[in-house]
Amino acid sequence: MKSLNSIPALAFLFVLLASCSDDEAIKVQNNYNDNEMISILNVMSVEIDSLELKGDLERDFAKLLTIHHQGAIDMGMKQIAKGDDAALKIMAKEMVDMQQSEMDKLDFFLVEHNVKSSPQGYHWDDEAEASMTRMNNDAAIQGTTGDADNDYAALLIHHHRAANELAQSFLQHSDQSELNEIASKMIEDQNIRIEQLQNWLLQNKPQ
Repeated sequence: MKSLNSIPALAFLFVLLASCSDDEAIKVQNNYNDNEMISILNVMSVEIDSLELKGDLERDFAKLLTIHHQGAIDMGMKQIAKGDDAALKIMAKEMVDMQQSEMDKLDFFLVEHNVKSSPQGYHWDDEAEASMTRMNNDAAIQGTTGDADNDYAALLIHHHRAANELAQSFLQHSDQSELNEIASKMIEDQNIRIEQLQNWLLQNKPQ
């Protein structure tokens, strides 16, 4: 895929630093560079960048979603290890289990799948790149606090929304694919998760 990481985050960081005093700028830059959730998203973005899309709707969807899911799993494991909120840890564990199950199904599909490009596949590839770019821009604008619970909840909302865009686009272009059920179920589940995360953020605003 085209390069998706670094530039949006850096642009946001430069704007943010310009509005700060020298001491505040150093603190903001260090907080952003050292943020563990941002680091996970950056690793995921690098892996997505290295993925060669082939215009095969099913293959490209399964491959990209597997990388994307691994990013969410890594974020969830980090929240479980570093977070404090018990309810959010339960949500993170449920999400990890759910996304791992979906990854297993995608991996199984790819073992037997023969690559075949199509106009629909190339169209989906373009839409997927746009979705990943939006996700990275949204994550950069979101900013971080350094709190594992808050950063996990806020950034995972953007992550889930991007995955839903991938799945919705896939369903629009696919024709009775065996992956349709996975895509539809994922959208349903992640919409529930997004609402739960939004509610958690509303109930746990910094004092």
